[in-house]
Amino acid sequence: MFDAETAKKIVKVYVPGATIEECVVYKSNFLIRVAHAAKEEKHFDPFYLVNSQTGEVEEFSIMTDGDLDEIAEAFGISL
Repeated sequence: MFDAETAKKIVKVYVPGATIEECVVYKSNFLIRVAHAAKEEKHFDPFYLVNSQTGEVEEFSIMTDGDLDEIAEAFGISL
């Protein structure tokens, strides 16, 4: 099982140059928001999901890949 600090390190390798802005638990995994370093990537989705069991990383769109209410709650935002 991976912890949040390890998940952040995995994303930094997966997305070189990105700055980790926030990491929250979402559906027993880690949802990580980054700031992309390259200007041409500034419009890319800044979210990545790290599987807490395997460490696998996948790009994540909060609009199409998840439940907006649950995501907002994980980030401490009220809709």
